[in-house]
Amino acid sequence: MNEEKQPTLAEDKESSLEWIRLVLPHMERLAIQYGLSPQQAANFVETVFQKLYENRSEALHEDDTIRILLGRLEDVTIHPSDEKLFAFKEDEVLHNRIIDLPKEVRLPLILNQFHNKSTAQIAEILNVPTGLVETKLAEAFQQLDEPNLEKKLEFLHTSYGRLQTLYDEDRIFTHTTHHSIEPTKLKGKKPKRKTLAMWSLGVAMLFTLLFVSVTNSEAYQKSASEKFIETYKEEFEKEIAKRLELAGLTKRTAITMNHYNMYGEDTRLSFKDWLRALTRELEENGKIDRRKAKEDYAALINELKLPSEWIAELKNKPLVNDRTASIAFIGNLFGSSTMLIQSYSAILQEHEDIIPTYEWNDNGEVIVQTLAENEVGYPKQLQDALKGMKTQNITVVAHDSMFHFPQFGDEQLIEDIQNKLHPSVHVYVNLLMGGIEEIVKKPLDEQVDLLFFVEDDLMGDELTGIFPNEYVEQVIVGSYMWLFHSILGLESEAVDSSYDLTGAIKPEYQKVWKQIADREQPSPAATVMTTVIENMEEEGWSRYTLDNQNSYMEIYNLIWPIIHEKKEKNK
Repeated sequence: MNEEKQPTLAEDKESSLEWIRLVLPHMERLAIQYGLSPQQAANFVETVFQKLYENRSEALHEDDTIRILLGRLEDVTIHPSDEKLFAFKEDEVLHNRIIDLPKEVRLPLILNQFHNKSTAQIAEILNVPTGLVETKLAEAFQQLDEPNLEKKLEFLHTSYGRLQTLYDEDRIFTHTTHHSIEPTKLKGKKPKRKTLAMWSLGVAMLFTLLFVSVTNSEAYQKSASEKFIETYKEEFEKEIAKRLELAGLTKRTAITMNHYNMYGEDTRLSFKDWLRALTRELEENGKIDRRKAKEDYAALINELKLPSEWIAELKNKPLVNDRTASIAFIGNLFGSSTMLIQSYSAILQEHEDIIPTYEWNDNGEVIVQTLAENEVGYPKQLQDALKGMKTQNITVVAHDSMFHFPQFGDEQLIEDIQNKLHPSVHVYVNLLMGGIEEIVKKPLDEQVDLLFFVEDDLMGDELTGIFPNEYVEQVIVGSYMWLFHSILGLESEAVDSSYDLTGAIKPEYQKVWKQIADREQPSPAATVMTTVIENMEEEGWSRYTLDNQNSYMEIYNLIWPIIHEKKEKNK
């Protein structure tokens, strides 16, 4: 419903009846979605709306009513029922699965999918951070994971709408005693209805004035703000503990981190800064800006999201038509996976001596599933970490005689992620999942096209303004420089050498280099390539001259100041 246009619970019966007829069917269905039987739901909403009508001293909108309804449902005992609600078995099964979800997961799903509430609206209704609502919605989709879930939820929504309402609106009015005063208890003339109404209104206004004066008082504001801060302290610890448990990480891991960063520690430091800022604001102003505080807190919780959460969100809401959101997703996903990998790396290194060597695959890798066969004999810290890696699409690999190290994703995951992102960002997924070695084996013209594509993005504002993680930025910029080096023929993985048997630079390479040098400025690649060509022409285009070029550092020194300037501008 459009809250701006919907009628509200008013003081007169006719207006109240109009409001009740509009809102009550939705509330009865909400009670059924919560887990009540249809008759139990009808009886429940009749009781709730009787009270609302009796105390109708102020307007109520739909969200207010939902908040009241959910509060009253806390005290209701749900009786299991074998009653069949829907014509289709699929609807019945999904309805029961939703009822079985934990309440903190079930309510955001119900309000979002069946009552068209945004995450911000749900956060207001449930009085929780917006970030927590987003997390619980992702958890709901994870726990209900089944083919075509979105479509099944749409069908179930339609089936809820077909349910016949059972409440009796007459009971809402016939059981009310609002404004009733026994005439025999009054002396003198029988008071007129208008006088009674004015008296009731005066009492309501007096109560409202008292309430407003109390809630606006400095002491109340300070107390409420202090409780707000304490609530979020507890909430943050729950958020981080839940994710560490899922990832198989413990507090003890922090002791073994050495030069690595523990997953979530940077966010914890940011959270402490946030708390200090709120405390300072409270001391200076006597209250805090809760709306802004909630937004800042939601951004912090966003930093804590695990790779599995980001992937679940992408599955629920593909970004095929949104390039900006796709780039932001890449930064978030690979930022979180990188921090996890650092934590897992520390654990693997600590237990390197007890991890045996297995038969490796064609790529010289051993995967975590093989390691898991001996989990029982491993220390609990290592067992938990290996189990956590499985939940986060992280495998353990070992090349040649090197120690074991974690690696995020595989070819199937790359394909799944790319299929749900804007086509223009697929290359960045490849680069971030270690695909540069394959890219530099591509034909020369394809490498040049990719170099130009990445450079255009880097020189624009989009990448530098959106990437939230320095690691992601470093990989993209590093890949750009590696591509440039490959086009010069100076990478061992390159498909071909840039010079022939006599040491002379091949004509096709000379042509491509001139193409790069002719790029419209500003272009770091064009600037450096111009210098390379000038040196080559002076020395006769020989391999010796090429080998003595310091092009890698030159392009590095050109691109990073530009990136840094754009980042500062976008802060």
